[in-house]
Amino acid sequence: MLEQIIRFITFGIVGVVNSVIDILIYKILIDRLSQYPRVVTRLTTLTALVKTQYTLAHSISFLITTIFVSYPLNRFVTYRDVSGGDIWQPIKFFLVSIFTWLVTTYVLNWLTSSLAVLKIVNTVGYVESARSRKSSLVIHHWPLIAKILLIGVSMISNFVGYSLIFGTLK
Repeated sequence: MLEQIIRFITFGIVGVVNSVIDILIYKILIDRLSQYPRVVTRLTTLTALVKTQYTLAHSISFLITTIFVSYPLNRFVTYRDVSGGDIWQPIKFFLVSIFTWLVTTYVLNWLTSSLAVLKIVNTVGYVESARSRKSSLVIHHWPLIAKILLIGVSMISNFVGYSLIFGTLK
């Protein structure tokens, strides 16, 4: 029982690390995106851009975390005796990883980015650029509450997802 709790907490922490990588990659992508002079006049366009960038960021960070952290950690926790290991374990692990990635990307992070977009639009008012007809995309000037919302929901969702899915995988 104690070992299972340790697994839940360990992989939950891995999930939190994954969400931090998410945010860093996301910020880099958004900063790059904001350098291109395009006029964004509709909320749907802005939402689609943010969702696409977040999905890309989550894909990259999930791949990095799975290969370099989750898989080695799972091997270490699961295999006490290396000689008696299950030969199908790596395949099972990566299938579960793909499933986890699909769930977290298209459900939890999709919702997170949508909420963040609404908060950005309400607080910052991206329509300034549309009103003045100037070509700019001001997403990186986020209010504090939008940052907390994005990071908070991402960390909580990843903590729960990683601890439940990877924590129970043996």
